[in-house]
Amino acid sequence: MNHVFTIGIQERHTIAIEYEQMWLGRFEIKVDGATAISRLFMFDFKFSRDFDLWVGIHEKHHIHINKTRPVFFAGFQPHTYTIWIDGIIVNKFDA
Repeated sequence: MNHVFTIGIQERHTIAIEYEQMWLGRFEIKVDGATAISRLFMFDFKFSRDFDLWVGIHEKHHIHINKTRPVFFAGFQPHTYTIWIDGIIVNKFDA
């Protein structure tokens, strides 16, 4: 699963969420191509995970991403992602 979006008006940044769900459960958040957060969720017993990061130098933005997995057979079902930018929900999707 890959999801890419751009934030900022004068100082633009590309945020990419990458999640390889089936085998290792590799989860990465990249900012402008550089890895900002990287985790493995091969045996994860939590149903929900939160990730926070700040991007920008002159135009700062707080990005909060919530990943929620299903209770049963999580490796075979879509997970729900909710993205907040500066405290406002901007996207919610299943992947």
